[in-house]
Amino acid sequence: MKNIGILAIQGSVIEHEKILQKLNMDYSLVRSKEEVKPL
Repeated sequence: MKNIGILAIQGSVIEHEKILQKLNMDYSLVRSKEEVKPL
């Protein structure tokens, strides 16, 4: 059971990194268009 938990955590971390990479790409695309004012 312990190994399954570790694998689940690793899987969720990998998915989270993919989402963050996609968000970073989207953010840099938007930022390059200069449509978003800095907060």
